Amino acid sequence: MRHVLVPRTKGFVATLEGLKGHVHAVYDFTIGYVEAVPSLAQWALGYVGKVHVHIRRTPVGELPVGDGALAAWVMEQYVAKDLRLDRFYRTGEMGA
Repeated sequence: MRHVLVPRTKGFVATLEGLKGHVHAVYDFTIGYVEAVPSLAQWALGYVGKVHVHIRRTPVGELPVGDGALAAWVMEQYVAKDLRLDRFYRTGEMGA
């Protein structure tokens, strides 16, 4: 993957298990920066240029069951996110 870090699937699985009954959906935000990616200091000071945002909501009931299946699902989402960002940085379009 070129644009995202490898996900912490064990942490995600543990968090989802710990919040069972309290969380109704998982939200996936992908942010593409039109200009250079801002530094942490620029973010803190509000110096962020134009961005494109893709948001995907997955109800908890639609998530795979079992730690291994859920971890594989998370990895698939990150691969799709990386492909979406690759397309964005080539074409300027985030896509659906």
